[in-house]
Amino acid sequence: MIKEVISKEIIFIHPSWVLLFLLCYVFSFYVYTKTDSIFKSALVLAACMTITAFSIYLYYGFFWKGITMKTLVNKKELSLWVSGDRRVLDVPVGSKFEHIKTTTNLMSYYEMFTYNIECNLTLEKDEKIPVHIRCSKHVGGKHPKVDCIKGNLHKQDKFFWPAVFDEDFPEWVLKIIGCQKKKRKDIKK
Repeated sequence: MIKEVISKEIIFIHPSWVLLFLLCYVFSFYVYTKTDSIFKSALVLAACMTITAFSIYLYYGFFWKGITMKTLVNKKELSLWVSGDRRVLDVPVGSKFEHIKTTTNLMSYYEMFTYNIECNLTLEKDEKIPVHIRCSKHVGGKHPKVDCIKGNLHKQDKFFWPAVFDEDFPEWVLKIIGCQKKKRKDIKK
């Protein structure tokens, strides 16, 4: 039997947005108590939920991703993998990265999240090179550790996100958890 896992894109929003959805129910109940009409209350609830979902999409910039793209500037030298190429690029301090997306995986045995942040490195001549910033964080940890600091392969010093970038970690901007298309053969005994 061959099983195929189809990749899914899931967006995780900040938990405080849930309050806005709950406020829709409160507003709908208020309309019901004032009008005694379940139809009007249902229309208000549907409109409020739609407006809330639309405002979340606008806040996270899904309709015009290029306008709201996050820019990162590094404070430490980095050694990054170039996308589509099997080479490592040494990036000097003060380089600018345009955030594209963050891929998150959970290694449950080690209780650790691994992050692959896809960015475009912007050079002096407006040339863009697609690179990957790799980070990891233990479950319950405060800040992710940046795993691609130049010259830190054998030292194993820990450089956390605030020591490498001034900007916030792009975990809540867009967090995609998914599986690549894989084929697995289950052996029946």
